[in-house]
Amino acid sequence: MCKQATVSCLNKKGLNMNCEMARAVWTHPDGFIAGVRQHMPGVMERLEELAHRFKHRNCVGCRHDDPFDREVKSRVGYGESYYTEHSAEGDTVATWIHDVVGDLVGKVELERYLSDRIKRPVFLGNMCCKSCVYHDGTLDHEAMRNIQLAAVMIDPPV
Repeated sequence: MCKQATVSCLNKKGLNMNCEMARAVWTHPDGFIAGVRQHMPGVMERLEELAHRFKHRNCVGCRHDDPFDREVKSRVGYGESYYTEHSAEGDTVATWIHDVVGDLVGKVELERYLSDRIKRPVFLGNMCCKSCVYHDGTLDHEAMRNIQLAAVMIDPPV
């Protein structure tokens, strides 16, 4: 367990979730999701928007064309079984998303919540430096590794 807000709890810019914030998020009286909404403003809205994009990625007329996602797919393929998003360095919301998706139990809580919201299974993962991937669970390790390698090779991120 962390001792207060020590260096091990923070990145160099101090944006990552520290122990005090984690405690506030996890002990929120209305649960983890409500804690994220209150203490990490913008995180749930971004995750819900990305879940919506993932759900409607094949919808003609409502397709969300993301240049980063399009570039990753052009390099490795794997169809429409995933959706990637890249965020700029210094984006606090993206940093917090990495924190909560990187937390083993937080990731499961978010996947359950978002799957319920979009009425289909969704799996989350951190990729690259500030990317998030949504997928349908059909990608194997090799496919995910190839997507990761493509994501890190896009320079500068589109």
